[in-house]
Amino acid sequence: MPNQAANEPGASTSGHGIGAHGGISFSEPRERPAVMTNRALSRKGSKRYSAPIYEPIMATRGISEPAMTIRPLRYSNAVVPHIYIQGAAKAVAFYAKAFGAEEVLRIAAPDGRIVHCELAICNATVMLGDPTSELYDEPRQVGACTAGLHLMVDDNAVVLARAVAAGCEQVQPPTEMFYGANSASVRDPFGHVWVLLTWKEDLSPAEIERRGRAALDGGDPKARS
Repeated sequence: MPNQAANEPGASTSGHGIGAHGGISFSEPRERPAVMTNRALSRKGSKRYSAPIYEPIMATRGISEPAMTIRPLRYSNAVVPHIYIQGAAKAVAFYAKAFGAEEVLRIAAPDGRIVHCELAICNATVMLGDPTSELYDEPRQVGACTAGLHLMVDDNAVVLARAVAAGCEQVQPPTEMFYGANSASVRDPFGHVWVLLTWKEDLSPAEIERRGRAALDGGDPKARS
């Protein structure tokens, strides 16, 4: 995450990707893609969920309050993922096409590499940039993806189709899961796996555990004890 020190001459390298690149420029994108809010994907009569964290940003863009299928309260706030991609500028453009991502801010080095960028995707925040140290790299270089990016959406079939049309590889079609959601997943061209979740039931942790054990035992996970 950018800090004030990054604005000062000779700012030192930090471990999370904002390095000492002389003459770092703070630039706004020339064109902002249209944000794909969950209202665009919402189903008639679905319950609404407001995301206050994005209301100020969306208001400045002239975007109305988003709608989101109700989901467990424990997912209303989330850890912000920070992913690394060789040639991150291309990824920003790709995520706009695949997921309707809107660029919020960008800190770019003189050679065009992204030191830090933030995207708004379905009212969630994703940070990304080019790797700046040996601590981080992208899945294509590592040979595997070590984390999945879970995106809460109103209709994962719609988002899945859009992502595949943009160039993602389908990993899993929409599938009803024992924990109360329908899950689909794709792998983007940079190697990151996105899990697209549409919530159906807000279950208690105890019920999720019970259903999980039933599924592992080969029984009907939704059958009541």
